[in-house]
Amino acid sequence: MVSSLRRGSISQPSTTATRVEILRSERERLIEEKQQLMLKREQAFAPARLALEARALGLKPIEASQVGTQKPGSRSQPPLAPALLNPSASLQR
Repeated sequence: MVSSLRRGSISQPSTTATRVEILRSERERLIEEKQQLMLKREQAFAPARLALEARALGLKPIEASQVGTQKPGSRSQPPLAPALLNPSASLQR
């Protein structure tokens, strides 16, 4: 009876310690993997890389003539919907 208690008390802490060590190692591995994946993502979305990939797909850089400009003070806004101009009108059908 005493030997079974000793065996249980000895194996329990060593099992727990082993499990903690395994989990600690796994955590470190996952942190390293996350850092590597973040680096790969940053490299993939770097402007120079995106420009290279766009050219490979046949896209061309935008030219100044393709960009529209607005005169200062002239704001082009979409027209307001009738319900926004007169909210009660939408209720009167």
